[in-house]
Amino acid sequence: MRKAPACSYVDRDHPPRGEPMITAIANLQAAPGQEDRVREQALSLVAPTLAEPGCLSYQPYPHPETPGAWIVVESWADRASFDAHLTSPHMTAAFEAGAELLAGPPQLQLLTELV
Repeated sequence: MRKAPACSYVDRDHPPRGEPMITAIANLQAAPGQEDRVREQALSLVAPTLAEPGCLSYQPYPHPETPGAWIVVESWADRASFDAHLTSPHMTAAFEAGAELLAGPPQLQLLTELV
C-alpha cells in the first residue's frame, strides 16, 4: 500500500506580502464501495497539484474517525493561483469523476491569511 508523503511542501517560504495566502480545506466522503478509488484519486492529485504555480502545499488525509472520508488541506500563494488550480486539467477530471466516486459534493472551506 502506497503511503502519502509525510510533508508535501514545495516552498516553505511565505508568499510575498500584499497578496494573502489561501488555505483550502476540502472534506470528501466516498460513495459506498468507492473507498479505494477515492483514495487512489486523492493520492493521484498530489504530484500534478504540487507542480502548479502558486501551490505551497497539498496533502490529502484520511479522516481519523470516518471510514471513506478524506480531508484535503492545500495552501496557495494567492487566490488567483487557487482559482487556476480549480480549472486545471487534473482537477477538471477529478470533479467529473467525483460524481460517481463521492457520496455528495465536496465541502470546501477557504481561509485567507491575515496580512
